Order: sequence, then C-alpha cells, then structure tokens
Amino acid sequence: NSWTLVSEDDVPCGQQVLPVKWVFTTKQDPDPAIPPRYKARLVVRGDLQRDALNQNDYYAHTAAMASFRILIAISAARGYEIHQLDAIQAFLQSTLDPDALYYVEQPPGTSHVPNHVYKLNRPLYGLRTSPKEWFNTVIDKLTQLGATRIPEEPSLWLLQNCIIFFYVDDFLITGDRKSVV
Repeated sequence: NSWTLVSEDDVPCGQQVLPVKWVFTTKQDPDPAIPPRYKARLVVRGDLQRDALNQNDYYAHTAAMASFRILIAISAARGYEIHQLDAIQAFLQSTLDPDALYYVEQPPGTSHVPNHVYKLNRPLYGLRTSPKEWFNTVIDKLTQLGATRIPEEPSLWLLQNCIIFFYVDDFLITGDRKSVV
C-alpha cells in the first residue's frame, strides 16, 4: 500500500514525477560464521523536488546530543534500566498528508506498465517531507498513549514513570524496572 499505479494522464498538469533509485547495502555480522545480509531500499530522488515547500513543511526536529547525555546521566544516577528500540522501515510506518500529491517513476529493474507512474500513499526515503511525516506519526502515537512532551526538547516524552527519547527511528526508554517493563 505504499503506492498506487496510475496512468500518466491522471497526473495533474505541472505536477512533477520524481525519479527513484535503488540503494543496495550489505550488512556483515561481526561473527564471520554468519553470512552477510543483502538489503535493497527504494529511494526517491527528493533532491530534485522543485515544489514550493517552505522549511516548516519538511523540517523534523531531531534531539540534541546534550539532551541524550543528560538522559543517560539521570538514568545512571537513579539506577534506571535503559532499553533501545529501532523502528523498522520507519518512514513506511507513517502516512502522507492527504492533500499532498507525490508521483514517482516506476522503479528500474521492475516490469513496467507503459505510460504509468506511481502515486505515493506513504512517504519513501528521500522524499523531503518523509522525516516530518514520521515525526508527526511518532508524536501522534505518543500523545494517544497519554505521554507528555517536554516543551524544551520535542524528542523527550514522559509516560507514567518512564522517559521516552527518540532520534529519527531510534528510541530509548528508561525508568525504574517496574515502569519500563
């Protein structure tokens, strides 16, 4: 459900169709007995976007390193447990603004339907608004859970006796053992 195949005729006049590319990576485990993992990620060439976005449309706050250090110091001083979580395919877990229209070319190396493009339903890596959409998804979920945002640090939240800290797609959850579990 990340995109919908549409005819090029359905693309609004003047709407840009962005190119995409594959990014291939190899992940090698420190243990040489474990074979490497090969990954492919489809990325939008967002650097070519020419739409009239202002910075507020695509800026997503990232946590300050000083806040991270303070969180670690408080956790250590109080003997809190710290758990690290990583969001899998973070941007694909969020949704695009329903008013935003983004179209991309069909990926290279796939079977093509002539005169068709993909209309994006979810933000892909590389799209300028993807980090902001993910950030909004995270804060919406934390708010639904009843967490309270620390005004001075938008990536730091309190939920009952836990402190939740996030940086892009990485999360730290800390608190006394009973609260974190």
